[in-house]
Amino acid sequence: MFIKDKKSAGFYYDLLQEMKKEMDDIEFSYNYLPIKRMIITTQEEPGTMCMGLTRNPERENRFKRVGPSMPRRVGVYRLKSRDKLRLKTKEDFTKYKFGVGRGRGFAAIQDLLTHGVPLEHIEEVSRDRSNTKKLFNNRIDFTHQ
Repeated sequence: MFIKDKKSAGFYYDLLQEMKKEMDDIEFSYNYLPIKRMIITTQEEPGTMCMGLTRNPERENRFKRVGPSMPRRVGVYRLKSRDKLRLKTKEDFTKYKFGVGRGRGFAAIQDLLTHGVPLEHIEEVSRDRSNTKKLFNNRIDFTHQ
């Protein structure tokens, strides 16, 4: 889900619109929130739900899931010109700096920590394009997507 021309858009927005067609008698509103605020709001305000929340062990018992979960594919990217950077062993993950986008609270940090990346090697940014700039300026080695 993302904002385009000051309006909600994307897969989750489209899915919500389809769900809304099936619930003629139920009124609801929706907001686009940063992930951390979405988690807090869902936990603190009765009658709220969230879409697109990554399923991981840390969140498993904090939310009631409705419907199937989609498989999640995670990748890290480096510049083609930095072909000597390789992630083959767990020790390799401890050597490099990783950029994580989309704001604080995403499961990406947990993914990297699970692979042995030290917390001090993880740089969070609120916008993905910031990591792209860092990558091209060799300020990080990989960006997490």
